[in-house]
Amino acid sequence: MFAMNKSLNYINILWKEIFCSFAFYGAIVIFIFLCAFGDAAEIDGIRYSAFEIFLDSDLYAKTANCVQCNSYILILNYDVSPWFVVAISVITAFPGILIYEQNSGKFQIPVLIRMNKRKYVSSLFFVIFCSGVLIAVIGIVIYSVIIKLTFPAIEKFNDEVLFEIYGKTVWSRVAALVKKSVNCCLVCGIFPVLSVICYCIFHDRFLSFTLPMIVQYISLKCSILYSSWLYAATERSDNILLKFIYLLFPSNYTRCFSYPGNNLHTSFVYFFILFSILALILYFIFDKLVRYSIGDNR
Repeated sequence: MFAMNKSLNYINILWKEIFCSFAFYGAIVIFIFLCAFGDAAEIDGIRYSAFEIFLDSDLYAKTANCVQCNSYILILNYDVSPWFVVAISVITAFPGILIYEQNSGKFQIPVLIRMNKRKYVSSLFFVIFCSGVLIAVIGIVIYSVIIKLTFPAIEKFNDEVLFEIYGKTVWSRVAALVKKSVNCCLVCGIFPVLSVICYCIFHDRFLSFTLPMIVQYISLKCSILYSSWLYAATERSDNILLKFIYLLFPSNYTRCFSYPGNNLHTSFVYFFILFSILALILYFIFDKLVRYSIGDNR
């Protein structure tokens, strides 16, 4: 019980450091802007981002009669920008890597005296992972509220085609959005963990940020080429194994909810299984590297 209290106290200290960090709030603001920069809606055959529509009074005036400019579609498409896919690996990782730096080296000594190394590593992993998740959660919620208050609701248009595509009931549409957001937020928790792993290996802050981002960029380009090849022939596009391979591209992890099929319940289960395996592997690597950095070679 006493050891658990020590772990909880250390977790509280780490959370206070994060909440007192300008990097944490700056990451949330940038995350919201990334959500708004995707070409989420179509007006007169041209796709625009929520940011462009909001700043252009003529475009904004057309949203009242444009079916594709309802708030639900704009919220659901918060991740369509290539910049979002690539940049979130840095944005969500920045506060976590700073916290790790602040709690490494000489700052580890008084903590390690009071608690064992396993609890120290577990506490660090938990807070660093949750910092990325929290940035995404707060960013998506604030963006969704802004869009909901600014653009017309999907129910206003009473379009049967829209309801057939996105769900006939409010709860089905909300469930799809929640699943997509949970998918994205959990993956955003992985990015700071990956950055800390890179930092433990290379001992370079810049490289620890940029390496996951470079991987995301290369993966995005390769997944676009793979997608073009996959859907160029019907026999390939219907192959569940080839679709599952598409799921394995790192740039697709934040949007696994739509792969390998359109059934949100089934594909969300696939995502959760894949995420659980990946999280366990990363925790094992994180544990070994952080232990090594504090002189525990077991």
